[in-house]
Amino acid sequence: MSNQFQKKSANIMATSIIGLIVISFMFTGYNTTQGTPDTVATVGDLPVKFDEYQREYSNQINFYKRLFGGKDLTKQQIEQFDIKNAAIRNIVQRKLMLKLADEMGASPSQQEIKTEIKNLPYFQVNKQFSVEQYKRILSYNKIDVKVFESDIANQLKDKIAREVINNFPVSNGYMNAIQSFKDNKVSASIVQFSGNTFQTHLKVSRKDMADYLADPNNVGRVKSIFKERKPTLDKLKKIHSSHILVKEEKLALELLKKAKRSNFSRLAKKHSTEPNAKKSGGKLPPFTKGRMVPAFEKLAFTMKPGEIKGPVKTQFGYHVIYVHKVEKEVLAAYKDHEAKIAKELIQKQMTPQLNARNKAMETKLAKLMKIRSNKKIESLAKKYNFTFNRSVTIDPFDGASGNAAITPEDMALIFAKGLGQRDTYTFNSSGNITVVRTYPYKKKKSDTANLDPEKDKNGLKQVFSRKVTQMALKEIQKNVKVKVFDNLIQR
Repeated sequence: MSNQFQKKSANIMATSIIGLIVISFMFTGYNTTQGTPDTVATVGDLPVKFDEYQREYSNQINFYKRLFGGKDLTKQQIEQFDIKNAAIRNIVQRKLMLKLADEMGASPSQQEIKTEIKNLPYFQVNKQFSVEQYKRILSYNKIDVKVFESDIANQLKDKIAREVINNFPVSNGYMNAIQSFKDNKVSASIVQFSGNTFQTHLKVSRKDMADYLADPNNVGRVKSIFKERKPTLDKLKKIHSSHILVKEEKLALELLKKAKRSNFSRLAKKHSTEPNAKKSGGKLPPFTKGRMVPAFEKLAFTMKPGEIKGPVKTQFGYHVIYVHKVEKEVLAAYKDHEAKIAKELIQKQMTPQLNARNKAMETKLAKLMKIRSNKKIESLAKKYNFTFNRSVTIDPFDGASGNAAITPEDMALIFAKGLGQRDTYTFNSSGNITVVRTYPYKKKKSDTANLDPEKDKNGLKQVFSRKVTQMALKEIQKNVKVKVFDNLIQR
């Protein structure tokens, strides 16, 4: 019942759906069109369901939140990191991998699927698989058994296909040729930013705003977006609480008599059967309606701050509930958001101004990189959330080190000028602007110190396997139609 179980099941889904190895290659050529309410994309005959997209979108959001110390991302950052499209790309890549696995005949047996599920710790009690635990967790999270087992089968299918590719025999001569190719290197400083970074910085005058809202069609657009966003703008009633979960009603009644605000945490740590209670003292993350089982929710939402009530029975046992705090519901009003939404829409129409702003920043960064004014670049990167790689190595096989992304086509342009170059490049790819300043690579002692030929060979084989996988997926994609229903994905 508790959020502990919600976390466990979320982890299970992360294992079965998000836990697949993601191949980071960019693809193009997929169509956008209108879809059905529960399908946001199709990869051949494989659908991408809305909840699958939502999980991947949330996974992407949480990844970047961790990078920024747990802080919520701004709308500008979400657009800058292209999170919406990244989520779709990752899912499409996984679907393409399943297509590749089918082509290879990589299918797990029913016994392998059962063994994989039985080994998942979330379904074990005292390190033994529990059918009751399995059914209870899936049922509570409204996950169909067949759908879940299909996800596990797909995970295993992916694993088998990758093992086949990873164990593909490669000659020493080929490995040596790849190593020689990798030894062609240049050093570089790289700055990357989204082409939409400065959109929210474009100035909109009061007259522009008034003229825009004077048009009934524009007002209709603003109202439509407000209606669409309202569920996320509304501040729902939220309960902050703790609970003690026990199996017997008699014990629950005894604990209710003893429980006070001052000793509730101590009682929860001692008596609660919830696995996390010994650490959390029974404290639950804040929740809104629809997040907890009905019986628990019904009582919690009638309670006032400071009250301790119960016991209430659920499928998990008997709960004694302590409400610490109640956040009141505050509904969003159109007038409070009209100007902000209108400004966004006006800024999206200011393409010439945005292009000019991007060009000016490209020129500025190129000049600063030429004189190696790294502090000024770092200041701009911090202000506008640019990605700045102060010193990276680029080779034609692996690309750029660090988190810089350069397309193979752009790398070809760089290496066409040789290894002794000192040049500045500006690339515009997939909506991102990249400014690169190259200079000759200086060999380091670490390049030759402690060399382990066998280890290096294994590393090269792993890289080779990734490249083979990428090429195979691209071949698969040529024969698989990919459609993205842009009207349904996260806005």
